[in-house]
Amino acid sequence: MGAFGENPHRLTPRGYDPAWTPDGEWVVFADRGIFHPGNLTLSGLAMVEVDDPTHIVEIHDSGYLPVVSPNGHRIAYFDSTEGGQRDIYTIPTRGGEPVKVTDDVALDWAPAWAPDGRRLYYSSDRGGVENIWYVEIDERSGEPRGEPQRAGASEVDQGWPSLSRNGQLIAYTSRRQQMNLHRVAFDPQSRTVVGEPQAITRGANTVIRFDLSPDGEWLVYGNRTGQLDIFLVRADGSGEIQRLTDDEHRDTGPRFSPDGRQIALDSDRGGSAELWLMDVESRNLTQLTAAGGRFVQDPVFSPDGSKLMYRVGEGDAYNNYLMSLDQAWDAQTPVKLPTPENDSFQPSYWSPNGSWVVGWTYAFLDPRLLLFDVERQTYEDLSDFRGHAHPAWLGDDYLVFVSTAETRGVTTRRDEMLVMDRRTGTTERLLGDGVDWTFEEQMVASPDGRWLYYIRAALDSDIWLLTRAH
Repeated sequence: MGAFGENPHRLTPRGYDPAWTPDGEWVVFADRGIFHPGNLTLSGLAMVEVDDPTHIVEIHDSGYLPVVSPNGHRIAYFDSTEGGQRDIYTIPTRGGEPVKVTDDVALDWAPAWAPDGRRLYYSSDRGGVENIWYVEIDERSGEPRGEPQRAGASEVDQGWPSLSRNGQLIAYTSRRQQMNLHRVAFDPQSRTVVGEPQAITRGANTVIRFDLSPDGEWLVYGNRTGQLDIFLVRADGSGEIQRLTDDEHRDTGPRFSPDGRQIALDSDRGGSAELWLMDVESRNLTQLTAAGGRFVQDPVFSPDGSKLMYRVGEGDAYNNYLMSLDQAWDAQTPVKLPTPENDSFQPSYWSPNGSWVVGWTYAFLDPRLLLFDVERQTYEDLSDFRGHAHPAWLGDDYLVFVSTAETRGVTTRRDEMLVMDRRTGTTERLLGDGVDWTFEEQMVASPDGRWLYYIRAALDSDIWLLTRAH
């Protein structure tokens, strides 16, 4: 369309994050958009000719947020490796061999070219907090010419850099986000919340994933406070918060074992993302998987504690595996599980009776609930429940989950939660008088069904300007 919104028309039937080539004749785009660089769905890169929209050139089979260099030689983008890293790459504009610009455990994404093509700016958390960084670069070859340098320091997250035409100013997003654990009382008979929510953690936390101990007394969670570590707190919020890990490694996705004595988590402390097992009392860590550089995550215990289901990034897809906890890694061959047609399955929780694993497909901004039948190795698609994620069990027959879209004609928002009867497929909103459901995330029910635990997020974002250093 024109610069003032006139004459809009469709270029492609797919695509996100368009970027012009300098001559204005092509638009480069990604197949998938992103909500957060930590949560990605497989995306390729392509370009479409503006005067002939039927002419689409596939550039690369993987990549996000493409931007074309000032002279049109290369496209910068970010991508995920099998080991789970998010790194910056460049590739010739018409396709070819990618060149890595960054190669480390830092989260590097959202690249932006300097107008002279000599620097590539991007968002990175390599300093602990996400800030704007840059690297000197050869625009023709894509090869970096030095080590990454920080463009500006801040105690809050900075991202999505964009440079002025003269290259002297950098516009960026400054984000202040708090994600804290809360709980609210729940009546399992009437399936309604009771009273006001209670904060368990407070302040400048970014709780990523959490789990409730089998006895309902403890919460374990990942928290990105400059670095990604694991913490332990009493379920009622009393007492001191205990830090279980404290190092530069990325530790997240914690899950209690059924006996509550161990915690499974994914960590890159061995060089790439693998599953580890922590003894709760001693805090000792033992490596569970050794998948050879592939991205291993999302451990889910079977109710008897003998098996562990998990996800592995393999090339362009995620697959699920089942391993025995009674055998060492090198003494067994984990079982590869079937995947849903044309999609992947993110396991969430095993049912208490051991029959099902509930989870969801991670289609971009349109996840849907699935049940995996452990014995039959088949999936039941709860197709009417699109736009939901992080389901958890409430007994064997009910599910609680976060709502993000319309369900069976009931308009819901992202800040609502639902309970579903698995047997009938009926749902009810978990709304109570005076309860402010705002930006809720993952939810888990206590063993007796009388408490619901969840993450409440508050996000504040502004646009800032940074003067470029020479």
